[in-house]
Amino acid sequence: MKHTTHSGAYLRSHLRLLLRVSRSEIGSRFAGSLLGIGWWMLNPLLLLAIYAAIYLLVLKVQAPQLDGAAYVVLIFTGIVPFLMSSEALLNGVSSVVANKSVLSNTVFPVDLIPVKAVLLAQITMVCGLTVVILGDLLLGRLTRWILLVPVILAFHILFLIGVVWILSLINLVFRDLQNIIGIITMYLMIASPIGYTP
Repeated sequence: MKHTTHSGAYLRSHLRLLLRVSRSEIGSRFAGSLLGIGWWMLNPLLLLAIYAAIYLLVLKVQAPQLDGAAYVVLIFTGIVPFLMSSEALLNGVSSVVANKSVLSNTVFPVDLIPVKAVLLAQITMVCGLTVVILGDLLLGRLTRWILLVPVILAFHILFLIGVVWILSLINLVFRDLQNIIGIITMYLMIASPIGYTP
């Protein structure tokens, strides 16, 4: 419990630095892009449209007690946190190795690099969740359980930070890990009952 409290206090003390570095990363990532950070909102909308086309028009899936639109939103509700988690893992695991040259020339705390990757992945989560909430609102399916999402998300973020800390250290020695994580997340996407009933 002491270590957990220490980690929480450590992250809080460096929150301003993390936010500043994350803002800089967002700016450099979309530099020269026409839509800029609008891509973060456009990506989940395009993904939702693709899933709607595949499940409703191609596969003609019909879920019991759900119409087509509600079924697609339900699928998307499972996909959004999965996409966020896989993005956090993929970028977080390789983050220390990718920023090795920067770390050798600055006094930036090395353990904040993986945390930054997890925080940046939350933009995907927020944009996707916005689409889900709007979809449920339009369909009249939004319930008060949505109020629990921030609590669950906070615990999930802390869990991801812990996992990414461990895996990014292992990746310093065993560089194949970042490729293995990519394969595992792709397999889990196919194997997980997100878009089908087991």
